[in-house]
Amino acid sequence: IALITEVVPTWLVFAGFGLIALPGLVLLMLGLSVLVKKALIGSKFGLTILALWLLCVGLAAFHLPKIIGKFKEEATYLSSTALPLSSGILLLRVNDLEDEEIYINAVLELVGTKDTVVTLTQEYFSRGESKKEALAYAEKIPYTYVVKDSVLTFKEGFDMRELGVFRDQKLNLTLAIPYDKPFIMERSLLEILQNTIYKNGFENDDVRTEAVWVFNEAGLTCITCPEIKGERRD
Repeated sequence: IALITEVVPTWLVFAGFGLIALPGLVLLMLGLSVLVKKALIGSKFGLTILALWLLCVGLAAFHLPKIIGKFKEEATYLSSTALPLSSGILLLRVNDLEDEEIYINAVLELVGTKDTVVTLTQEYFSRGESKKEALAYAEKIPYTYVVKDSVLTFKEGFDMRELGVFRDQKLNLTLAIPYDKPFIMERSLLEILQNTIYKNGFENDDVRTEAVWVFNEAGLTCITCPEIKGERRD
């Protein structure tokens, strides 16, 4: 609630509601007047409604530019890290946040690379009144992941309550995996994975713990999947 009211004050919400509700009330009263064949709206009532509606218009017109101004600039903060993974088959998974509404999901894309190390690039995005402010908000996005032996566990997203203010913050992750390095994707990874499976001709059903994948110059390949897509092993 604090994040929302910082952007849109509560009284402005009521003003926006009045912009819609007051004309609706007048139309309802006019409709009832036709049905009962009697005027239900007096001049004083009509003028009062008009005055309230104009007040709502004035409040909205005065403060909406201020709200829009808080989001007018955007900035991105990049961080690239070589991950200290062991030589075993790489296992990728996600720590599920149980669909909490106060969390914003990260977006992960897997790509192949000629490099010899697994590299994670984090792209933090935010908006603000200035480039400097937007960059400061982007740098404050809280996100963690865990590397243990050959297991890489991503957090599903970040907690909005730790942002301080809401400025359309987002997080895009790119994991670069060396060509011909085998890896396994748990199905939990589908919570954040994009632009990887379908782009390379596979489906989400192909992602399972017994499937071993590699990247090569042609793209993503499953080396243990059935030759005919759609078949499933017992």
